[in-house]
Amino acid sequence: MASGAGGMIGGLLVSTWGGLKHKRVYGVLVPMLVAGILQIIYGLSPLLLLSAVAASLGAAMHPILNAHSQSIWQSHTPRELQGRVFAIRRLIAWTILPVSTALAGALAGMLDPGYVFASLGLIWALFCTAQLFNPYLLRVEDSACRRFAIVEPVSCDFEPSLSDTAPRIESADQRPPAKLARRGQKSQ
Repeated sequence: MASGAGGMIGGLLVSTWGGLKHKRVYGVLVPMLVAGILQIIYGLSPLLLLSAVAASLGAAMHPILNAHSQSIWQSHTPRELQGRVFAIRRLIAWTILPVSTALAGALAGMLDPGYVFASLGLIWALFCTAQLFNPYLLRVEDSACRRFAIVEPVSCDFEPSLSDTAPRIESADQRPPAKLARRGQKSQ
């Protein structure tokens, strides 16, 4: 119940606020870090009220981080590929869910469930903390770095000029008259 209420509160918060407009990667990493810390508290807490508050606040982080993650993916994925890319993302997430649930259940059966939950929260928090210092991840929204990301890592401490932008493919009706004339077509 506490997690459901927290999820609704987080969803309402991100819906009314709209999320970060720049540096949205922090909108993913910081709520993940907070959720990891709250998971540690939840796993180690002997108090019901403290556990309920930690579960509620932890669940409130998920809509916030999901909204920022989705907006980053949408801004970087070409429109014609978004359906395929988002379907694969969903497939991976839903495939991992039963495997991770079974693994966590097996661990909780052999060990103390609170410690398992807290240790997974600690791993989550440490991973997110490390990613806050990952320069490649923090520059995921930088369009100059995005262009070179597959080829090789580059320093993106510069402002791209017009010559640095990727060339656009022009259709015949979008070309300036001079380009049309060079190809043996009459300019209009």
